[in-house]
Amino acid sequence: MRRLRALLLDARDDNWPAYLPIAQHVINATRHSTTGLSPFELLFGRKSTMLRVAPDALTNATQMLEPGSVEADDIVRFQAHVTSLQQLAAIKVKAYEVNKAAGSPDSTRAWENESYVLLRYPGKPPTKLLPPLRGPLRMEGKGDHPNTYKVMDLVSKCVATVHADRLVTFHADGLTEKELEEIAATSKMNNPWRQS
Repeated sequence: MRRLRALLLDARDDNWPAYLPIAQHVINATRHSTTGLSPFELLFGRKSTMLRVAPDALTNATQMLEPGSVEADDIVRFQAHVTSLQQLAAIKVKAYEVNKAAGSPDSTRAWENESYVLLRYPGKPPTKLLPPLRGPLRMEGKGDHPNTYKVMDLVSKCVATVHADRLVTFHADGLTEKELEEIAATSKMNNPWRQS
């Protein structure tokens, strides 16, 4: 991605239509955080058909050439090379998926099993003096939509529906309900802009 961006920024030419295929590729290849799929994968499935049909396409294209211009051994070697590249790519993709899944356990977490969670603000905190997380909040269960959960503010007792991306695990470690309320109230009282 850095190289593509560098090409676009360093070229300094006004020929934007020449870069549209690159932009289209970036948009179609980027995975959405909620679905975990790119737009291309949503339309055509997880396995691209291009890699499967490339050897056959080469064979069909070379059959139209004059005999002797392309050796049959070259086609066989090419097909073997493409097959080995496909296998290596599949291994690398699998390793990447395993690493990504291990690095972000919260994306597939069953949040309804948690007792208490912290909540990220959708953007920045309302003031600079507030911490980046709010809570603790009590988990009330699944929301109406996929990847949403209901959480209750321990101070105001209001229940809100939030997206799973905003939740962070909170380890109560033997704290009582009263102590958790005090922690939540302290974070609210530290807000210098609160209304009296």
